[in-house]
Amino acid sequence: MPAEEGTLIVVKLDDLLHARRMTLTELADRVGLTLANLSILKTGKAKAIRFS
Repeated sequence: MPAEEGTLIVVKLDDLLHARRMTLTELADRVGLTLANLSILKTGKAKAIRFS
C-alpha cells in the first residue's frame, strides 16, 4: 500500500501497558526511550516519528 499524505500511525500504549501490567517507566527503560518521548507518543502529541 503506498504511503499517502496524512497517513496516521495509531499508538495504543494504554492498551498494551494494561495488558502486560507494565508502567510507562518500565516500558521506557526496556525500549531505550526517554519517559518524556514515550509520554508524547502515548498522548498522541507527537508531530513526527523519525525512523533510523
